[in-house]
Amino acid sequence: QGCSPVLHGFNATDLETLSKQGQVKTLKSSEKLFTFGQDADFVGVVVQGALKAVELDGSPKYEYPFYPGDPVGEMALFGNAQRECEIQAVEELTAVLIWPL
Repeated sequence: QGCSPVLHGFNATDLETLSKQGQVKTLKSSEKLFTFGQDADFVGVVVQGALKAVELDGSPKYEYPFYPGDPVGEMALFGNAQRECEIQAVEELTAVLIWPL
């Protein structure tokens, strides 16, 4: 389902190493991973479930949700100090592996 090539080519050992460097955050449906204006202090990858990006007015930021393997919050790596949208869970059980910056 995930459309990002970010983890393409990673083997099981690589993924296990990555998972030890971060923490898993579990969200319920509609629960927020982060909100507009919040400090961009972590980056993550969807492990299970799906997330959606929402603009300040509640409209969708992107046409498609984020699925397992897709990065989320990666703009923080490019020096953005604050979040530019809200990210929330679409499914009842969504897990995101996050790494603090």
